[in-house]
Amino acid sequence: MRRQVWLKWRLSDSEDVRALAAAQLAAGSGQQDDTPPQRGDDDRTVDPLLAGLAALADGDFTTATTVLSDAAGSGRQPECLTALSDVCASRGDWRQAADLAGRAAVLRPDDPVAIVAAAATLSERDSSAALKLLWPLHIERPGDPVVSYYAVHVLLRRGVTVSSTSRDGRAVIISASQLAECRWVVTELNSLGGGDQEAAAEAGALAEQVRIAEHLTWRRQGANKGTLALFVGLSLVLLAI
Repeated sequence: MRRQVWLKWRLSDSEDVRALAAAQLAAGSGQQDDTPPQRGDDDRTVDPLLAGLAALADGDFTTATTVLSDAAGSGRQPECLTALSDVCASRGDWRQAADLAGRAAVLRPDDPVAIVAAAATLSERDSSAALKLLWPLHIERPGDPVVSYYAVHVLLRRGVTVSSTSRDGRAVIISASQLAECRWVVTELNSLGGGDQEAAAEAGALAEQVRIAEHLTWRRQGANKGTLALFVGLSLVLLAI
């Protein structure tokens, strides 16, 4: 969750926010990094967005919520709403997280941080809408590692949503429409090639389900053709008699 929360902030226009994001990512991976700046342009005033994000990184959700909520009425409202969305996501409140990130994306439709946050949180309840929101950014910024990372996760969520669920909780493909959608998802995942180890495992499992479904479809088509040939053959025999 830490990686998902902090990775998107590397898309920010603010050098201070990008530095804080880089430091938190490094801390999460056990690497060493310089201490990020904690002040805005005016050294006498602590940037509320940075203060809220720092509190979030420390797991102090109460302080993060208070600081960011107070700052949301300022000119940095979209950024603060996105950060509040991260607080909700960290708490597991995905519905509220999606609502806040969606508001930020409406206020700042050209902000990649807001778009990525909105798509990532929305994918938990509407993977189709999340894809529609994120895909223009993915096309606009081809090869961007951050956008690609989130595109992988939204695509995987789409694959799970489209598929049926077996008794043991696995995603399975049981219809032609599911197969077509999941085949497209697997194709896009292969072209992206991003994500992490867990995402790679999920992508591999989905690709295997597509392979199984394609094999079963081929066998059913073969059986249907065989039945039709038998029927035609019998008809010709009866006509000859």
